[in-house]
Amino acid sequence: MREDLEILQTSVVKAGSRRYYIDTKQTSNAQKYIVITESKKVKENGTYEINRIRLYPEDFDKFLISLHKTIRTIQNESNVSKS
Repeated sequence: MREDLEILQTSVVKAGSRRYYIDTKQTSNAQKYIVITESKKVKENGTYEINRIRLYPEDFDKFLISLHKTIRTIQNESNVSKS
């Protein structure tokens, strides 16, 4: 898959020294998909570490269900530990 494909939409989440870019792209046969990019500044040399995942429409539901479940688990554990 080519990384220089047109970005149809993007949003940025700023989180301290990290940035998360959520891009909507499309394949050469017009299938849309999501690319989530984490960009983190490496303090030692000032460069950026980049990590990417691609999500295709057939995986959206499974990914979202798992992500919500994981977030709920962490939030529930955090609430218990604050008591």
